[in-house]
Amino acid sequence: MITNFKTAVYLASFTAIAFIISFLLTEPSQAYAHLAFIPPPTFNPINVTDHNFKAQMIISGLDDPTGMTFVGNDILVNELHTGHVRHFTLQGIEKPLALDLSKTVTFLNGIISSDNTVYVYGTVNFTNTTSLITKNVVYQYNWNGNSLINQTVVKILNGGLHNGGVFAVGNDRAVYTIDGEGYGSRGPTQNQVGGTLDDTSIIVTVNQPGNVIVPSSALNPLDQYYAIGIRNSFGLTIDPVTGKLWDTENGPDSGDEINLVFPKFNSGWYPIAGFGTSDQIASIPPLDSFVYHDPSFAWEKPVAPTSLTFIQSKPLGIYNNTLVVGDFNNGKLYKFKLNSTRTGFVFNDNGLKDLTENIGDNTTEITFVTGNNAIVDTLQGPDGFLYVLDISNRAIYRIMPASQTPPDVIHSLNSTVVSSTQVNLVWNKPQPGGASIQGYNIFRNVNNGGLKLLASVSGASTTSYSDNSLNSGDSVKYGVRAVSTIGKAPFAFTGIIKVTTSTVPAPITDLSLNAISSTQVNLSWTKPSDGGSPITSYLIYRSLNGSGFSALTSIDGTLTSYADTTLHPGDAVTYAMKAVNSVGRGPVSNIPVSVKTPL
Repeated sequence: MITNFKTAVYLASFTAIAFIISFLLTEPSQAYAHLAFIPPPTFNPINVTDHNFKAQMIISGLDDPTGMTFVGNDILVNELHTGHVRHFTLQGIEKPLALDLSKTVTFLNGIISSDNTVYVYGTVNFTNTTSLITKNVVYQYNWNGNSLINQTVVKILNGGLHNGGVFAVGNDRAVYTIDGEGYGSRGPTQNQVGGTLDDTSIIVTVNQPGNVIVPSSALNPLDQYYAIGIRNSFGLTIDPVTGKLWDTENGPDSGDEINLVFPKFNSGWYPIAGFGTSDQIASIPPLDSFVYHDPSFAWEKPVAPTSLTFIQSKPLGIYNNTLVVGDFNNGKLYKFKLNSTRTGFVFNDNGLKDLTENIGDNTTEITFVTGNNAIVDTLQGPDGFLYVLDISNRAIYRIMPASQTPPDVIHSLNSTVVSSTQVNLVWNKPQPGGASIQGYNIFRNVNNGGLKLLASVSGASTTSYSDNSLNSGDSVKYGVRAVSTIGKAPFAFTGIIKVTTSTVPAPITDLSLNAISSTQVNLSWTKPSDGGSPITSYLIYRSLNGSGFSALTSIDGTLTSYADTTLHPGDAVTYAMKAVNSVGRGPVSNIPVSVKTPL
């Protein structure tokens, strides 16, 4: 269920979402800027309720990530708006883009791999002679170890609202995908009399014999549909033990669901969401051999369930035979213990034995992870750990035994250009994980020549390094990670640093505000020291009514004032700024300042 603007937009079709950004990073807005794996100060950690396990962030700085998959020991991640499929190692090192669909798709949704074949789900706008038509397209690619090649279109479904766009791979290598109800269409696959088959509210396979690219164009479209009556789904998976398909579904204002999906399954929409009444079930018109089934679990108050993953892992062995389900509204992961036949769940708490989380129920038994985040995907990795994709923090975590956890990523890595041949690095000591930190690896990328080991320093207390082996004019980027006997932490990266005697501008120290009306606040400041290179622009960030900071605007570097006219009466607003020159972005203004507009 959509409970606020953020979820409304995401659940409509993973569309534009305003999230907390990592604006407080001292990082140039140049190429590689997206490689900063340092979380912003407003970063919301995820917390595992079982203290024997820990969630460790391995990748951040993603741009509205919507889906991930493993190819060997690497991770591919879809980004909603950029159209990019990004490529990382399990250690968090980014490789060149695996795929760029920025000129093809409007939105990039799910992704899945089956051996060396990868499927990508995109929303595409087509223009015919009279109107704009939105379709959901499934692309098939071959993976060559570095990029996705040999594009083939294997499925075209109707677009609109509730696109879903997630996948599952069966034990027989059948690949399933899902499409929601579209633009409120009401036809046979929405359990209505009349209308036409338009490839909405369905689950289909994309790689099986007899596959038709546009299912409704088949001689018998109903033979193409594995399931119908799906309102809005962002979770699809296969039980690796039984081979059975499961999904999650979002209701309109109640009745979020987890379903065991049989062949010829009818989920009941429209109008059923959650458990159907006898009258609702009786009203479903017959369609081919599709049969309605109640959900395996439902929520009275919407949580917007997303991905679901069955745990079968040695490192997470205590949770084997458990289904883990993410939610978007609350940033939770739920854990559901399977019954002996793996066809449903068992509960100890009497409040959950009716298979519904009702308002007021004690949910301790089924709560695995908490956090003020928005979880969109979960996968068990090749190492047996559980990987979690969080669109609000734009990050990927892995959940693993606390005793096996390498050190955390460094949360503050700062660089200073001392001269035309020297850069100094300073960082904070991260959390050690399951063993004491032994030292740090320092890597360097000079003039885009690749990331290479520069030095290793011993001792957890050594948190600085001077690189004096540079040449004037070099462009350099550093990565630093902590090392323990258990393993190596993910990298923290600097931005690209231009090695000159110039530095980034100094912070603005006198930012002042004046609320001149109920809709306008004027900002003014004094030009800070430009670091030896003229200030080219100012970046202005805003936190509105307690929300996280987000980028407001960029203005010319010759200005020392700005009028924000996009406010409403009674808004409580806080601003912060950075000055930018040819070297990069300066630090954030020393003290963010706040004001409230009059009513």
